[in-house]
Amino acid sequence: SELNEESSFTYAATVEVIPEIPDIDFKGLTLKKPVYKYSEEEVEHQIKLLSKNMAKLEEVKEARPAREGDAAAIEYKGYHNGELIAETPEIDDFQIIIGSGTISKEFDEQVTGMLPGESKEFDVTLPENHPDRQLAGKTIHYVTTLKSLKEEILPEINDEFAKQIGKFESLEQLKDAIRKDLQANYDRRSEQEVNEQVFKALIERTSFEVPEKLINYELDAIIDEIERTYAAYDLTLEMTGQTHDELREKYHDTAVKQAKRHLILGKIIKQEDLSISEEEMDQEFEKIAESIGHPKDLVKQYYQQSQEQVSSLQYTLLEKKAMHTIIENSIIEEVAPEEEADEQTAEAGKGEE
Repeated sequence: SELNEESSFTYAATVEVIPEIPDIDFKGLTLKKPVYKYSEEEVEHQIKLLSKNMAKLEEVKEARPAREGDAAAIEYKGYHNGELIAETPEIDDFQIIIGSGTISKEFDEQVTGMLPGESKEFDVTLPENHPDRQLAGKTIHYVTTLKSLKEEILPEINDEFAKQIGKFESLEQLKDAIRKDLQANYDRRSEQEVNEQVFKALIERTSFEVPEKLINYELDAIIDEIERTYAAYDLTLEMTGQTHDELREKYHDTAVKQAKRHLILGKIIKQEDLSISEEEMDQEFEKIAESIGHPKDLVKQYYQQSQEQVSSLQYTLLEKKAMHTIIENSIIEEVAPEEEADEQTAEAGKGEE
């Protein structure tokens, strides 16, 4: 019917609102902080990885069999039930690092021991989790020729090596930088585990329904991140044999947990009347600039192009400040990682009783 502007009317609408959460008693939580420490073995492992990254490939001069770590140029055809597979047509001079599992670990094992110029036929059953779902789990018959071999020549690990890596004057300076990075990673891990304890405790102290809209928002963010990760490897969700519906079901509980965390932190922000000063924003711009190697003014200018970006950064800092406020008002006991893990296992056991 037509709407008469001079008469009154009523209407009904269904909207989702942020749940009203009572004030949260967050003070006095008892938290166990695992204390992790890097080892010198880890430092040496990182040095070896850097060394491999700087390795040069040189043609193998003597006649010797292919071995793990060699860069092999191969020509191959793949057949399934006697038919050439469209996904693996005949390929000339395909480069693989033996042992890396570029095609599959089993394929590498078959190439190991071959001599340049040698041809070989063999069957390989590809794993069920193979990135190409069309080939996953299938037994492929390969006709392969090893055309040439190159081997890694590792640089000598000394002060000169350190200078080539970056702004280091000596090998010891490089090792100090690695030690600092390793410890920073361990400290972040420890912080994350403490944060998990905080949310576990606060979720138990609060009771509220999470709006479906917030759950869907978190699910969208999770799936977007998964798709971006796949895209970095030139893969799509469809190529992995997964669907959006399956992922939404798989990560539903995670999304609910994340939404609860944001709501709880939002309540603490409001409850404690927290805010972010211009000075704190400026300090954050400085940190970002330092981490990406750009001038602070350029970073600041980038964010200030959009009020939405500024607001997002401000709210991220507010959530960090809320978490800091909770932890600052908690009782923290430093423990060995094994002790903290044992207690978590015991807690899990109680939950199953």
